[in-house]
Amino acid sequence: MHKMRFLCLSILLIVMSLASLSFVSAQDDDAALDLTRNPQDLAVRFLGYDAAFAVPLPTPLYEVGDMATFWVNKQDADEPVQITAELAASAPNTYLWVEEGLEFDSDAMQLIANGTDQLQMFYRFNTPFGDFPFGTPTPLPRRDPATMLPLSDIDGDPHLYILYAHNLDSSTNVIINPVDALPQAFAPGGFSNQHEMIVINTDAFPPAAALHDDAYIAVIPSAIFDFIANDTTPEIDLWLRAALSQFTTSIRNNAGVSEAAARSYLENPFVPLTISPTQVVSGPINAGQQLFLFYLRQRFGLFMLNDLYTHPGDRLAAIDAVLAANNIIDPITGDVITARDVFADFVMANAVNDFIGDGRYQHLFGAIGARGLIVPGTRMVDEFMLTRTGEQINQFGTAYYRFRTTEPRSFAIAFAGLENSLRLPLPQDVAPDNQFYWSGRDRNHDHTMTRAIDLTDVETATLQFDTWYDLADDWNYAYVTVSTDNGATWDILPAELSATSNPNGLAYGAGFTGVSNMIQEQEFPALGIALSNQDGMTIVGIVAGGGVSRTEIQEGDRIVGYDGEPWRDGPDVLGMLSQFEVGDTVELLIERDGERFDVPVTLGSRIVATTPEWMTQEIDLTAYAGQEILLRFEYISLPNQLDDGIVIDNIRIPEIDFADDAEDDAHGWTLNGWQQIDNLVPQQFLVQAATVRTDTRGEGRVRQLIGPSDDAVEGQWLFTLLPNEEFILSISGLNDDTDLPAIFNFAVVEGGGAQT
Repeated sequence: MHKMRFLCLSILLIVMSLASLSFVSAQDDDAALDLTRNPQDLAVRFLGYDAAFAVPLPTPLYEVGDMATFWVNKQDADEPVQITAELAASAPNTYLWVEEGLEFDSDAMQLIANGTDQLQMFYRFNTPFGDFPFGTPTPLPRRDPATMLPLSDIDGDPHLYILYAHNLDSSTNVIINPVDALPQAFAPGGFSNQHEMIVINTDAFPPAAALHDDAYIAVIPSAIFDFIANDTTPEIDLWLRAALSQFTTSIRNNAGVSEAAARSYLENPFVPLTISPTQVVSGPINAGQQLFLFYLRQRFGLFMLNDLYTHPGDRLAAIDAVLAANNIIDPITGDVITARDVFADFVMANAVNDFIGDGRYQHLFGAIGARGLIVPGTRMVDEFMLTRTGEQINQFGTAYYRFRTTEPRSFAIAFAGLENSLRLPLPQDVAPDNQFYWSGRDRNHDHTMTRAIDLTDVETATLQFDTWYDLADDWNYAYVTVSTDNGATWDILPAELSATSNPNGLAYGAGFTGVSNMIQEQEFPALGIALSNQDGMTIVGIVAGGGVSRTEIQEGDRIVGYDGEPWRDGPDVLGMLSQFEVGDTVELLIERDGERFDVPVTLGSRIVATTPEWMTQEIDLTAYAGQEILLRFEYISLPNQLDDGIVIDNIRIPEIDFADDAEDDAHGWTLNGWQQIDNLVPQQFLVQAATVRTDTRGEGRVRQLIGPSDDAVEGQWLFTLLPNEEFILSISGLNDDTDLPAIFNFAVVEGGGAQT
């Protein structure tokens, strides 16, 4: 039986590898168009791999209690470390492994394995949101084999390996390393476990929590979702992946967006909707993304979201693709609806939340629908002389202004937005229209910038260049490489900033990772607290020995401001801390049981990443003097990591009088994924107005002053307002090419005539 299994698996793996080889060949025929990260091609170019295909040995059938070894990224280790783990539980499609030294409950772990099996099938059947309407028992996926998402299978074993390990070099609770699903021959250093694998970092959980604790169980659904997305749709935007994962869990549990979560977004609508949540504002961003997905579901149904589940693309591109594929027509305009159209309606639904017109400006699901919650915005009564200059708004974030009057008024609104926004957070000592070469920031891609260099007439040579980068530390890498055989193989050349460690087993050599700064970490002021993901203000944990632990502040208190002033634009604890030094005292404005009071806190410290800077690098090319070579800058990104990429400028080889400041034509470079650009991106705005009655519901009108497809960045409009009406102005930034905010000015001037 075992021999037959060995034979079947070997044949299967050979067929799979041959299919992979055919795919690689197709890429080679049109490499400039297919920029997908190709581990086999990388192994050929950097690791000297020269076989036709790689076939790992078949995996044995494990039984509970068996021991096996695995590579993991241990703390303070320059490369992965091999550990031993015990098989704690087994199900038809799941193995749960526990590192030696960690305790576990066998019966409880078996229940988790069984549940994990069900979750895998739930997600893989490509209908994760089920057939049943919201509010019924837990939906089940349709069991149509044709809809089942295929997964790569490196080991010929249907089991997903989940390993519980400790002392890992990571602060995240779950680690999914794509190298584990590669043959060891394709993996830098050979550090591949050659299994489909998820690692759970036990150090990220409370020390007293058992491995079957709810805290551990809670991360498994999103981990499986991410694992499947990595494999099936590696180019899906990370914000959408995370939002869909959370949305799927809500649907499975028949839950909507809670009132607390909805309020956290409605009170902070300026947060960017299409980025991955940050530590400070994760609550409002998460809530806003969930409200947006529930709004999509309300408008177009759950199965539209099923289609969205497998579409790649940045920002709102996946939503655009699904709307277009289903030819969804706006009944008012008669045009195919775009994702920006939906976002525009969502913006006004947050402000109005009432049945106006065809009902698109109302929320139906969750607390926001049941309680009719709306964005409070900036409220003004009888204030119609207002000027705001240099205002910032995040991309796909919104600022709201509400006007009421005690007597009939006419007023004018003038708006002027800057035509361009910054692409990258480069140091401001360089003009934004200065051109450079940029790798881009795609996921699961391999971008190259290559040209021929003639060193035949020199005995020494030096490569010099300026660089700025912000790369996912120890995950995404950029390299400087040279080929002497017309691109068949490449030498990776170290620079001063190159990292030589390889903690995750992903580096093909000395490469750039982290940030472009000689100092990778620095001290930063700290309060010694954990804040709620819901609102970014509520204290949910206090670190022993931290600054807050030495005060009267308690868990459950809310930080509503500092130095006697409430937050102006929503909670921003990190922004506040950035204004102080370690050891300074800050007066926190604390709210408890409806009362507010000031508490002085002496700031402690924590270690954070530094800010990237322009750095000049120099690499010795003397070993290639007397030859013609190919010089290449290469950026390799993973499917589950996102960063700002790497910028290269002022490339010089003085010995041959070569100089390239990127201001002219591309100087002979072949740019595959790289761009020769400046730091300015055209900016679009969405400016909308609504007038609603304050004495009755269901009456009002909404108008797009600058619509989601308009290129205009300025305008003037006249309005009238009656005492029983409220005027709402919303201003949103729309830009798919930057995370940095847009800047605008606007003014409200009383008088000017009738409404237009």
